[in-house]
Amino acid sequence: ATRQTLMPSAPSKRQIPADDVADRAFAFVHIDVDLHQPTMDSLEFFFERLSRGGVIVVDDYGHTSFEGCTRAVREFIGKHDPALFYETPMGGAFIVK
Repeated sequence: ATRQTLMPSAPSKRQIPADDVADRAFAFVHIDVDLHQPTMDSLEFFFERLSRGGVIVVDDYGHTSFEGCTRAVREFIGKHDPALFYETPMGGAFIVK
């Protein structure tokens, strides 16, 4: 398996269009985009491509400064059935498929 880091929000990194990775499966995804719609878009895109047992970490979940992120995660969890949803005590969340 090839490891590739995708960092579309970092201006110093190459932005990778969704079409370039749409046919790939992912084992680990870290989402740190702060806002509702980008969080929802990321969850929708990656969860369906996540390997069984794969993990999505949502960095800004539960932080009062990023209420849109928290709302997006809660909406997403309400529509999907992950194997595990874990809220970390210090903010952030894990979603396991």
